[in-house]
Parts: sequence; structure tokens; C-alpha cells
Amino acid sequence: MREIRQLLSICLILGSIVASAAPQQEHLQPIHLSKGQISINGQALAGSFSVFKTDFKFLYFYVPSQGLFIISNTQFTGAIEAGNFERRQLRFSVAGIDFKLLSSSTILETTSQPAWVRFDPNFKLNLQSIMFGYGDRDSMPYDWPNQIGN
Repeated sequence: MREIRQLLSICLILGSIVASAAPQQEHLQPIHLSKGQISINGQALAGSFSVFKTDFKFLYFYVPSQGLFIISNTQFTGAIEAGNFERRQLRFSVAGIDFKLLSSSTILETTSQPAWVRFDPNFKLNLQSIMFGYGDRDSMPYDWPNQIGN
């Protein structure tokens, strides 16, 4: 009987080791950004931005006078936790820039989540308007749906 208990204990320990070593499934959630309005350092910018996806990973905002902002609700390479998603708002501060996005709908399912941001002030497009994109990757080529070719 003692040997059976020891064997069961060993099996339980091995099972927990295997379970903790298994890759964790990424929890994707929907994003519902509707008629989003951006302000930077308190100044409203032109444009309205919307996306409805079941599997949110990244948002991209190119602001000609600032650079490129890559945003997620989960940590990714080179990003800092700089703000949060809170109901109808996305707010963050990075490199002295206060970014605010106000949506007419709740953006993410969970009431409050961190905003992880990687900012590239050297990223340039030959455009004078804000570009908005979303996609599955945090590096080029970025996906600018219905806006410009890659």
C-alpha cells in the first residue's frame, strides 16, 4: 500500500510539472472600437477610427507629427505598460506624449486592462494624416486595412 501511495505521489508531481511546462494558450478577446476620437496632449485630432474583431492583438496608430504607436493589452517585446483600456477609453503616456482615444462603445470586454505600448518616433510614412491599423504582429509589415498598400 505504501508503494502505491508513493507511486501516485510521483505521478501527481510529474503531471503538475508537465502541465506547467505546456505552452499557455493565448486568451484572445474581442475589440469593439467605434468612432474613436484621438487627442494628443489635450488637442483633438481629425479622424474617426473603428474596428470590430473577435481576436484583438495589436492596434497601430501613425501620427505624422509624433511617430508610430503599437498598442496591446498584453505585454510584448519592447513595450512598456504606459496606461490602460478603461471602458470607452484608451489612455497612455509615453515619451512626454499623452494619448487618449475615446470610443462610442466599450473597447474591450473586461472593464479595465493595461495598455502596453511601443513607441517609434522615427517611423515615417509619406502621409499627413493619421493612419490606423490592427493586426496579429508587433513588427512590420503593419496591417493598415482599407488605407494604404503594404
